[in-house]
Formats: sequence, structure tokens, C-alpha cells
Amino acid sequence: MENIEAANHAVLVPTAGRARVVAGTLLSICRQDPPPGLVMIVYAEPEDVADCQATGDVRLVLMKGRRGQTLQQNDGIGALPPEIKLVTILDDDVELAPDYLANMREMFNQCPEAVAADGVFIRDGNVGRVEAVGLLAAEGQVRPAVGIREGGGLYGADKTARREILEKVPFDERLRLYSFMEDMDFARRCAKLGRIGTVDACRAVHLATSPGRTSERRRGFIQIMNPAYVRRKNLISAREFWVGYVFIFLRNNSLGMFLISGQRLLRQKRLGGNLRAMWCVVRGRIEPELVGEIQ
Repeated sequence: MENIEAANHAVLVPTAGRARVVAGTLLSICRQDPPPGLVMIVYAEPEDVADCQATGDVRLVLMKGRRGQTLQQNDGIGALPPEIKLVTILDDDVELAPDYLANMREMFNQCPEAVAADGVFIRDGNVGRVEAVGLLAAEGQVRPAVGIREGGGLYGADKTARREILEKVPFDERLRLYSFMEDMDFARRCAKLGRIGTVDACRAVHLATSPGRTSERRRGFIQIMNPAYVRRKNLISAREFWVGYVFIFLRNNSLGMFLISGQRLLRQKRLGGNLRAMWCVVRGRIEPELVGEIQ
């Protein structure tokens, strides 16, 4: 298999409504050593990328796509130039270690049977950009070993796949809005084609600074509906669905109303979304698109 160079590596970032945040992520990508051959930011509205400016020799493409993470990801993949062989897809609130992309390429070059991988978040959530840069600097350089550690799935905030795999396994566009379960769905379909896993040498920080981009009732609805949809595709077991999702979310949202200070209304709304999804499921309406009917 032909070696993958930086010029053949693209970074794709779907974004909506967070211009300053995605601009910081773009600068993180520009600091990669060496930088990727292409950075593509797929936005929903022009103001989403008002602050985006590349530095150095980075080739930046700003592209308008259909609103929704899975749709924007597919739109971006469909517009990649032919020389791209490897694609890293990031959430718009990620800070990368400077050697993240180089280590990811090295793993794919060393492991031709690998089809998709993610990295390691040393912190995940409630982190500012400046703190994230400091945390990664404190980690220092990574050991040169960049093998793939199998097990689990792929984390949606940072995932890398070979170009030909992304063309064979598009993201499921029925998983809308927050796109909960899109990473699990994608990983389990990729696993049928080759090895997937984690590259420990690829370190990053997930800022996760804006959890409220969708309504809490909608969030509660997709907590049940999206796993039900993935279950119907036979990508998770019945036990995973009922125990790992239905039981966990109903329990957490029910108890959270009383046990977590300041979250009574939030958890009440999520529980309402959970119950509405369960009513749809028991009636056989396993349709993720129904989330659009919820305010």
C-alpha cells in the first residue's frame, strides 16, 4: 500500500454557530508539524466561519454544507480532491498535540490493515483553549511507538479513516442534530472491513464548551431513539440497548432531578424526551427524524 504523506492527509471540521471556537481549532491544526495537505471546514451559515483564518502554508477550504453533523461530514468527504488518502474528522472544539496528525499517519503507514482510528483525550470537557494548550505542552513529546490499540469504538470528536473507507461507509444521515450514536454506528460498520482502534500517541483535549446546542427535550429523545435505530440495524445487541442505554438514561434523568443540584428542570426535560422516544419505539416508530418535531 502506498505511503501516506502529509500532502495526502486532510482534516475535516463540521461546525455550526461557534465561530470563535472553530477558529481556535483551526489554529491548532495549523500548528501541526508538519501541517496537513488540506483543512476543510464545512459550515451551516457563513457567520459560522467569520473568524477562520489559516496560518503558514495551510490550504484552507471553507465549504457550505447541509446543517447537521453527519450531513456536513458527508458533504465534506464528497468534495475532497483526489490526492487525499487519509481524513481526520474533528469536532469544532478540539485542541491537538503538535504531533497528533504525524503520529496518526505513521500508524496507518505501519498498519495497512487498519481502516479507522481515534486518538486519546487527556481531558474531555469544561476546558478552556489556553488551559488545553498548557495541558498538552506539559505532556511533552510522545514515545515514537504509534501502534493501534483495538477494543471499543471510535470517539466522534476525533476520528480518522482511509479515504476509500469513508466512501464505502458514509455517515448515517438519519442520525440528525446532535448525531448521538453516529460514532458507534460508523465504527461498527468499519470494523467489518478491517482493524479499528485507538492510537495512544495521538493526544488531544476536547473543550466541550457548549453543551446546550440543542434543546434538552431533543437531547432526551435521541438518547433513546438513536440507540433504538442502531439496534434495528443490528449494530448493537438487545442487551446493550436496554441496559446500556434505556436503563441508564431513564435512571440518570429520573434520579438527577432530585440528586443533582440545579439540574431539576434540565433532567425533567430530558426525561420527557426519553419517555416520548420510548412511546415511539413501542409503537414501532423507530425514526430518528422525529426529533425535528420536538421543541
